[in-house]
Amino acid sequence: MLAAFDPGKSGGAAYYDGSEIFLFPFKTESTYLEVMEGFDKKTKAMVEDVPSYVSSATSNSSSFKLGYNMGFIMGALRAYAFSVDLIGPKVWQKGNVGLKPKQGYTERKRILRDNAKRLYPNVKGITNATADALLILHYGIKRYNLLTLV
Repeated sequence: MLAAFDPGKSGGAAYYDGSEIFLFPFKTESTYLEVMEGFDKKTKAMVEDVPSYVSSATSNSSSFKLGYNMGFIMGALRAYAFSVDLIGPKVWQKGNVGLKPKQGYTERKRILRDNAKRLYPNVKGITNATADALLILHYGIKRYNLLTLV
């Protein structure tokens, strides 16, 4: 089984159980804990490896939220003893259609969401909050040669 986490300001999680994909927006810490409690003990987790410096266009409060979410997710995954791989944004975003350097945040999020919907038209709940996690999961499915739903 494979799980993917986007610790972004309004991040989310995606989980592939071998036959179906589930998406979870990050609303509260307890949401993530409930999701993780349901994982198979052999679940491999992938977390976006957020840089320590995002950009000058990112507010201090957004940077704090990103760091807070990253720490919470990593701490919880480690507490549950899941295997974790950190995946940089440039790695999992490679190959997504329409991405260009220096795009605005809103346009970039829309393009990533559209890519997720194109790759997984039958998965319900693809939003700006869950699209990045789904694309990280997609990267992991390809990386680990798991049966894809594409």
